Amino acid sequence: MALIRDRGYCSVGVDDILKAANAGKSSFYHFFESKEALGAAVFDAYARLADEGILRRAFSPSVPPLERPIRFAEMIRDDGAPLEGVFTGLFASDNGHVSEVIRSKAVEMINHVVAQFERAFVDAVARMELYPDAPVRRLAQACVCYCEGALLMARLTESREILDQVGPLMKGIWKPYLV
Repeated sequence: MALIRDRGYCSVGVDDILKAANAGKSSFYHFFESKEALGAAVFDAYARLADEGILRRAFSPSVPPLERPIRFAEMIRDDGAPLEGVFTGLFASDNGHVSEVIRSKAVEMINHVVAQFERAFVDAVARMELYPDAPVRRLAQACVCYCEGALLMARLTESREILDQVGPLMKGIWKPYLV
């Protein structure tokens, strides 16, 4: 997982994985039929960790709806993992050569994150914090794009500074729909 996160799926070969794991090829192929199968398993593991960690805590129903996206932004800012690897976006677009299996795993994960934001906005509409005609799905997608972009910039610049502004500036995405 660390190799793929740090170097990218396409940049890591089976030999690199075997060396890091101090394992032989027969061991690898006993557990995975291909590198693609390993990549899919790594993506599933990452998605599970993200769900159990940041997503469940940030988007807990006990948190007021419009505080959930801000809490998510604060958690990605405070968590060390984002600078080690912007997993969903980079893993999915790694050199443009990922397989359909890997790409679909990334889409699944992104859609899961978007659904968390969307649920927060639906709850905000129900609590009359956002107008009933607020485009909750589009707002959710915009917030996820903003977060992924900020994480990418943080990784590329090797600076967490951009992440300090994500939460406060993200509020502007739904500001036109505030009641």
